[in-house]
Amino acid sequence: MMIATKLEKQGEADFHLKYDEPASPCIADSFSVGDASVTVLYSPWQRGLSTLLYRLTITRPGDSSDILVLYDGMTSLLAGGGLMFHVSEERQGVISWYAMFREEPSMADVKPLVEKIIKGETKPLLAVTWPKGAKEGDIVAIDSNRLK
Repeated sequence: MMIATKLEKQGEADFHLKYDEPASPCIADSFSVGDASVTVLYSPWQRGLSTLLYRLTITRPGDSSDILVLYDGMTSLLAGGGLMFHVSEERQGVISWYAMFREEPSMADVKPLVEKIIKGETKPLLAVTWPKGAKEGDIVAIDSNRLK
C-alpha cells in the first residue's frame, strides 16, 4: 500500500510508475504467450529509490503495455532494511501490482507470473487509477487475503 500512496502523492498529471533510468540495460529474452509477444529488457540491479530490474514489453493486437520489476528503496527500508522488489503493470490508465519479492527475482521467478498476467489467469494484489479530473486516485481492485 505504501507504493500506491507514494504514487498518489505524485498527483493526477504524474500518475505513473517512476524509476531511475538504468545504466546498462540489455535485451535478455523474447517469447510469445498466445497472440502476445514479449521482449525482456534486463538492467543489472542497483540500489536507489526506485530502480528497474526488468521491463517486459508486451505487444498484443491493438494494445501494448510494460510489466516492470522494480526495486523500491523506501519500501525496502520500511520493511526492515531488506530488499523489496515489486512486479507491476501500467495499462489503459490502471496501475496494478501483482507480486512482491524480498530478494532479487530471477527471470525464472518472473516469467510464469507474466504469462498468467497476459492470459488473465491472475488478479493483482492492488490496482489503482486516477479518473480524469478527480481529486484523488481510486482503488480498482484489492486482494486483502494476499496483502496480509
